[in-house]
Amino acid sequence: TDQAAIYRLSGDSNPLHIDPEFAKFGVTPEPILHGLCTFGFACRHVVDSYADGDFSRFRAVKVRFSSPILPGQTIQTEMWRGQSDETGCSRIHFQCRVVESDKLCLSRAFVDLLDSSSQTARL
Repeated sequence: TDQAAIYRLSGDSNPLHIDPEFAKFGVTPEPILHGLCTFGFACRHVVDSYADGDFSRFRAVKVRFSSPILPGQTIQTEMWRGQSDETGCSRIHFQCRVVESDKLCLSRAFVDLLDSSSQTARL
């Protein structure tokens, strides 16, 4: 519930993320983790792995939210490098899986990162 309370600051007042009684009327027995939280963890995993944590290289992202995550569950991010394009960006494809259920929670996703060699040329 701490993560859910923090995400209230983003303007999302959906009780599905914080109210256990409300969540019981949905598809889960308890509140689900906010999608923005899952999205943030996944992007950080990709940038840490492929851009040495340098978010200035971040250019674009696309993601599909595939299934809910419960607070406390473990997210495993699977990543692989795609093609670089003519603008000096590398596409990193990824998906995230809930370890406890082996279900994809984020799928058909990618992050475009400016190649480190292109970064100095563009500054």
